[in-house]
Amino acid sequence: MTTRWISCSLLAASVLFLAGARAAQSEKDSMAYLYDPDAPRVSFEVCLPQRTEFFDPISVDITNWPVDIDRPKVREQFDAAEKSRATDTSPPKSADRIYQTIREWRAPKTSTDEPETPYLVGGSIKSHDGGMSDAGVPIDLSDTTEKDQPVFYHFTDARPKDIVAIHVSFPDGRGASERPRIFWFRLPKNIVGGAYTDWVPPISEEIRNGGPSFSMQVTHGKELPLVDVGKNAPRMRFKLMSMKDDAALTRTYLRARYAAQRERVKAGRPSLSRQGVLFVADRGATVPACGE
Repeated sequence: MTTRWISCSLLAASVLFLAGARAAQSEKDSMAYLYDPDAPRVSFEVCLPQRTEFFDPISVDITNWPVDIDRPKVREQFDAAEKSRATDTSPPKSADRIYQTIREWRAPKTSTDEPETPYLVGGSIKSHDGGMSDAGVPIDLSDTTEKDQPVFYHFTDARPKDIVAIHVSFPDGRGASERPRIFWFRLPKNIVGGAYTDWVPPISEEIRNGGPSFSMQVTHGKELPLVDVGKNAPRMRFKLMSMKDDAALTRTYLRARYAAQRERVKAGRPSLSRQGVLFVADRGATVPACGE
């Protein structure tokens, strides 16, 4: 009896040891992945098929803006613009200066006279050591399709296997305070680097009725409720990118965005948030339509 008890105790201890070792290795792998700038992560775009947005291309002088910009340098440029309001010191266009095209968006008027926001609210439920978590993030307006449908972009810090589901919400109308609709997506299996997947529809639409949210249910171990999706639902497409890829994408237009904002400061025009203005990159590629 004593021998059998000792054997069982040793077996139980071995199982616990192996489980602990696996958990420690899993946490170590997750941390290594988190800080690896070359590791592939999920990025996605959201398209609203029943809306249209329009951008105006503008050319800005980026000659005096370094490729790698830090916030103190940006502040210096804006302070100089404030001081030069009285006199226009912008040099005339010439071949020895550097210009870049950027796209300017202006918020359309709404039926409620509220400004339309250039972002959606979304988030992703991720599985990790110890359970699941969900965090809301803004998904910024970044482009339009070939049919002028708005496209929003977000880069996550997660591997495909870590993402359980993605949700996005937006008002059904154009007013910022209207009741939002909430849509849920799952990742397709054919996500690769270098090219986006096709646009995919949501698998469920959440209707808030006073009960536990879908996020609460999923993060507490339940299955995602599947509810029929209504009309005018968004579409989503996915691609694998590294942190280096995302940083390079941002760098291509950051100088131009700051230069355009500086010209607004110099002219004494209202801030972008009050004016409903947004500058985005001119990516030079056509985004396919996401529906009729």
